[in-house]
Amino acid sequence: MKTNLPSLSDNEINSGKIWTLLRHNKQFEADVNWFSAKYKKATSKRVKQESREAALTDCHQKYEGINKINPFAGTALQWMSPMPIFIKENGDKAHSHPNSWGPIIWPAKGDKIDVLKEWKEYETSKQWLTLDTDWFSINKGFKRAFLHQYRQIDSRPLNPLTKDRSDAPFPHETDFFKDLVLRRI
Repeated sequence: MKTNLPSLSDNEINSGKIWTLLRHNKQFEADVNWFSAKYKKATSKRVKQESREAALTDCHQKYEGINKINPFAGTALQWMSPMPIFIKENGDKAHSHPNSWGPIIWPAKGDKIDVLKEWKEYETSKQWLTLDTDWFSINKGFKRAFLHQYRQIDSRPLNPLTKDRSDAPFPHETDFFKDLVLRRI
């Protein structure tokens, strides 16, 4: 599908642009390829347990490094190679591996979105996020997580949803796509 980013709402347009630029970033592509290979090893039943654990540890460390530099890339990796963290409604961890990186599945009481059902559908579909997935085709859970990341750095005086700045700690501009030449996209 050819994306028409200008048709997005004001609430989504910048996140859609960031995702589009991120998918075409060569360094991120290299990181995704590395991560994907390690993830396959970490989740394969044919690999020895200690090798799987070592691969999981490598993935977790790589994820932490990438997420520290670029939380958008970290969020994308969570959905491309998921190792979910399940949180109970009361905030206690329910079920996850010690080296899990996400996404975080946290059902909230009274929430209109059934995140557990949504996660099960995503997991069983095996149509996980890839670099070929455009903004209009992405999973709802990933979209919410990516929009949340953008709201943390949103430089607008007010969030269009909450009408305040409570979900954005400070305003600043993004600067992590320095090596991208837009004419080549």
